Amino acid sequence: MNRRIINFLTTVKLYLDTFPQHANNLFPPAKELEDVKAARSRAYDRSISYRVMEALRNYSQHEAFPVHKWEVNNWKDTKADPMLFRTGIKPSLNLDTLRASKSFKKKVLAEIETKGGPTELKPIVREYVEELCKVQAEFRVATKPMYDKSMGLILEARDRFVAQFPGSHVSVAALPVDQEGLEAGEPVRLSAIVVEYLPYLMGRVGSMVNYARHRVEY
Repeated sequence: MNRRIINFLTTVKLYLDTFPQHANNLFPPAKELEDVKAARSRAYDRSISYRVMEALRNYSQHEAFPVHKWEVNNWKDTKADPMLFRTGIKPSLNLDTLRASKSFKKKVLAEIETKGGPTELKPIVREYVEELCKVQAEFRVATKPMYDKSMGLILEARDRFVAQFPGSHVSVAALPVDQEGLEAGEPVRLSAIVVEYLPYLMGRVGSMVNYARHRVEY
């Protein structure tokens, strides 16, 4: 459990650190750019689970494992036919451990303490994922005009080629050239990435609204 959560937190850290870099590359310096980059801060401000997971990542990087304890439940499901033996595992934080920590953010700890007792991690992780999806959704909305324009240029180029050479199947690529029009670098294949794979990926990974309210018992 510790390994999985640490791997998850490390991956999220990479995403959050590169998020503003991608925004800087796509948007000119303007209010729109600053608004997109502030999506992470808005998520942090509105969700205690987001704040807990951010503090937990720093804690796990500099001090100790993120899982302090877990509860294992076993029960007979007599409503099933035939009867089933079910098991549930609930990893959690321990407030006494966090109070003794030098790296866990004290302000976030004070928020947790108002609830009292160990805190189950699975609901916190799910809400954190939902908030990350909201951040990405804001990024997608802001970049949609650029995406649509780029898609249109690629499809237009492909259609012009097919119109000139009927029956052809062509992959569109961006080819760097020098001032004399000679090839100056490796071509970048655009058809597969933008026309095919990107729409598939965007459709596959939705906004995950209300993800925190879904429960998978295990």
